[in-house]
Amino acid sequence: MGPGINLLVFLKFSKLVLKELPTSTSILRYLLQSRDEKFVRLGAELKNVKEYCELAEIHLNQKIELLLNLSEDFYKTHIPPLVFQMVLDNQFKNYDCASEIGLKIEVYIENGKFVVVKTSNPPSLKNNVKNDRFINNLKQRYQLYNRASGVSELSTADEYFVKLPLMIG
Repeated sequence: MGPGINLLVFLKFSKLVLKELPTSTSILRYLLQSRDEKFVRLGAELKNVKEYCELAEIHLNQKIELLLNLSEDFYKTHIPPLVFQMVLDNQFKNYDCASEIGLKIEVYIENGKFVVVKTSNPPSLKNNVKNDRFINNLKQRYQLYNRASGVSELSTADEYFVKLPLMIG
Protein backbone atom coordinates (compact mmCIF):
# COMPACT_ATOMS: atom_id res chain seq x y z
CA MET A 1 0.00 0.00 0.00
CA GLY A 2 1.46 3.32 -1.05
CA PRO A 3 1.53 6.51 1.00
CA GLY A 4 -1.28 8.00 -1.12
CA ILE A 5 -3.65 5.14 -0.18
CA ASN A 6 -2.76 5.47 3.52
CA LEU A 7 -3.49 9.19 3.40
CA LEU A 8 -6.83 8.53 1.68
CA VAL A 9 -7.81 5.97 4.34
CA PHE A 10 -6.72 8.37 7.10
CA LEU A 11 -8.73 11.26 5.62
CA LYS A 12 -11.82 9.08 5.27
CA PHE A 13 -11.41 7.87 8.88
CA SER A 14 -10.90 11.46 10.11
CA LYS A 15 -14.13 12.61 8.43
CA LEU A 16 -15.99 9.67 9.99
CA VAL A 17 -14.65 10.51 13.46
CA LEU A 18 -15.60 14.17 13.06
CA LYS A 19 -19.08 13.14 11.96
CA GLU A 20 -19.52 10.78 14.94
CA LEU A 21 -18.00 13.00 17.62
CA PRO A 22 -20.95 15.33 18.42
CA THR A 23 -23.42 12.44 18.47
CA SER A 24 -21.12 10.26 20.58
CA THR A 25 -20.57 13.13 23.02
CA SER A 26 -24.31 13.74 23.34
CA ILE A 27 -25.01 10.05 23.96
CA LEU A 28 -22.25 9.85 26.56
CA ARG A 29 -23.54 13.01 28.29
CA TYR A 30 -27.04 11.52 28.45
CA LEU A 31 -25.66 8.25 29.82
CA LEU A 32 -23.78 10.06 32.58
CA GLN A 33 -26.71 12.32 33.46
CA SER A 34 -29.31 9.56 33.57
CA ARG A 35 -27.41 6.59 35.00
CA ASP A 36 -28.36 7.31 38.62
CA GLU A 37 -31.92 8.39 37.89
CA LYS A 38 -34.82 6.13 38.77
CA PHE A 39 -36.88 7.42 35.84
CA VAL A 40 -36.34 9.70 32.86
CA ARG A 41 -38.82 11.46 30.64
CA LEU A 42 -39.78 9.53 27.55
CA GLY A 43 -38.96 12.60 25.43
CA ALA A 44 -35.34 12.65 26.66
CA GLU A 45 -35.03 8.91 26.08
CA LEU A 46 -36.37 9.27 22.52
CA LYS A 47 -33.90 12.07 21.75
CA ASN A 48 -31.14 9.70 22.83
CA VAL A 49 -32.66 6.94 20.66
CA LYS A 50 -32.48 9.17 17.56
CA GLU A 51 -28.81 9.89 18.16
CA TYR A 52 -28.07 6.27 18.99
CA CYS A 53 -29.63 5.16 15.69
CA GLU A 54 -27.61 7.77 13.77
CA LEU A 55 -24.43 6.36 15.27
CA ALA A 56 -25.53 2.77 14.63
CA GLU A 57 -26.12 3.58 10.94
CA ILE A 58 -22.46 4.49 10.64
CA HIS A 59 -21.23 1.42 12.51
CA LEU A 60 -23.55 -1.04 10.76
CA ASN A 61 -23.03 0.68 7.43
CA GLN A 62 -26.75 0.23 6.92
CA LYS A 63 -29.77 2.50 6.78
CA ILE A 64 -31.87 2.56 9.96
CA GLU A 65 -35.32 4.03 9.55
CA LEU A 66 -36.64 5.29 12.89
CA LEU A 67 -40.33 6.17 13.05
CA LEU A 68 -41.60 7.86 16.21
CA ASN A 69 -45.37 7.50 15.96
CA LEU A 70 -46.51 8.97 19.24
CA SER A 71 -48.02 12.20 20.47
CA GLU A 72 -45.71 14.62 22.24
CA ASP A 73 -48.20 14.46 25.12
CA PHE A 74 -46.45 11.23 26.11
CA TYR A 75 -42.99 12.83 26.16
CA LYS A 76 -43.56 13.80 29.81
CA THR A 77 -44.29 10.23 30.93
CA HIS A 78 -41.44 8.31 32.52
CA ILE A 79 -39.52 5.10 31.95
CA PRO A 80 -36.34 3.67 33.48
CA PRO A 81 -33.25 5.21 31.86
CA LEU A 82 -31.56 3.55 28.89
CA VAL A 83 -34.17 0.82 28.32
CA PHE A 84 -34.41 1.77 24.65
CA GLN A 85 -30.67 1.43 24.33
CA MET A 86 -30.96 -2.13 25.68
CA VAL A 87 -33.68 -2.93 23.14
CA LEU A 88 -31.78 -1.35 20.25
CA ASP A 89 -28.50 -3.02 21.21
CA ASN A 90 -30.25 -6.37 21.11
CA GLN A 91 -31.67 -5.64 17.67
CA PHE A 92 -28.36 -4.34 16.31
CA LYS A 93 -26.51 -7.44 17.57
CA ASN A 94 -29.02 -9.72 15.88
CA TYR A 95 -29.36 -7.72 12.69
CA ASP A 96 -28.02 -9.32 9.53
CA CYS A 97 -25.75 -6.58 8.17
CA ALA A 98 -25.43 -8.49 4.90
CA SER A 99 -29.14 -7.95 4.33
CA GLU A 100 -30.00 -5.53 1.57
CA ILE A 101 -33.01 -4.42 3.58
CA GLY A 102 -32.32 -1.65 6.07
CA LEU A 103 -33.51 -1.94 9.63
CA LYS A 104 -36.86 -0.30 10.31
CA ILE A 105 -37.70 0.63 13.90
CA GLU A 106 -41.05 2.06 14.93
CA VAL A 107 -41.91 3.42 18.38
CA TYR A 108 -45.54 3.95 19.32
CA ILE A 109 -47.89 4.06 22.31
CA GLU A 110 -50.35 1.24 22.98
CA ASN A 111 -53.48 1.85 25.08
CA GLY A 112 -51.89 4.92 26.67
CA LYS A 113 -49.96 2.61 29.04
CA PHE A 114 -47.16 1.05 27.00
CA VAL A 115 -44.48 2.21 24.63
CA VAL A 116 -43.83 -0.39 21.93
CA VAL A 117 -40.63 -0.81 19.93
CA LYS A 118 -41.28 -2.70 16.69
CA THR A 119 -38.45 -3.71 14.41
CA SER A 120 -38.69 -5.05 10.88
CA ASN A 121 -36.17 -7.84 11.31
CA PRO A 122 -36.83 -10.16 14.25
CA PRO A 123 -33.90 -11.82 16.01
CA SER A 124 -33.00 -15.08 14.37
CA LEU A 125 -33.93 -18.35 16.05
CA LYS A 126 -30.27 -19.27 16.43
CA ASN A 127 -29.95 -16.33 18.86
CA ASN A 128 -32.95 -17.38 20.95
CA VAL A 129 -30.90 -18.03 24.11
CA LYS A 130 -29.30 -14.59 23.86
CA ASN A 131 -32.71 -13.06 23.25
CA ASP A 132 -34.15 -14.79 26.34
CA ARG A 133 -31.26 -13.38 28.38
CA PHE A 134 -31.91 -9.92 26.94
CA ILE A 135 -35.62 -9.92 27.76
CA ASN A 136 -34.93 -11.25 31.28
CA ASN A 137 -32.39 -8.46 31.85
CA LEU A 138 -34.93 -5.91 30.63
CA LYS A 139 -37.61 -7.32 32.96
CA GLN A 140 -35.19 -7.23 35.90
CA ARG A 141 -34.37 -3.60 35.14
CA TYR A 142 -38.06 -2.71 35.28
CA GLN A 143 -38.53 -4.72 38.49
CA LEU A 144 -35.97 -2.48 40.17
CA TYR A 145 -38.53 0.30 39.87
CA ASN A 146 -41.82 -1.53 39.85
CA ARG A 147 -42.89 -4.80 41.53
CA ALA A 148 -44.20 -6.28 38.28
CA SER A 149 -42.09 -5.61 35.21
CA GLY A 150 -44.90 -5.57 32.63
CA VAL A 151 -42.30 -6.02 29.88
CA SER A 152 -43.32 -8.35 27.08
CA GLU A 153 -42.10 -9.40 23.66
CA LEU A 154 -43.57 -10.93 20.54
CA SER A 155 -41.84 -12.19 17.45
CA THR A 156 -43.46 -12.92 14.10
CA ALA A 157 -41.88 -13.99 10.82
CA ASP A 158 -41.35 -10.37 9.81
CA GLU A 159 -41.42 -8.26 12.96
CA TYR A 160 -40.22 -8.16 16.54
CA PHE A 161 -42.05 -6.24 19.29
CA VAL A 162 -40.93 -5.22 22.77
CA LYS A 163 -43.62 -3.63 24.96
CA LEU A 164 -42.47 -1.44 27.86
CA PRO A 165 -44.81 0.01 30.50
CA LEU A 166 -44.90 3.78 30.90
CA MET A 167 -44.62 5.22 34.38
CA ILE A 168 -47.25 7.96 34.47
CA GLY A 169 -46.73 10.77 36.91
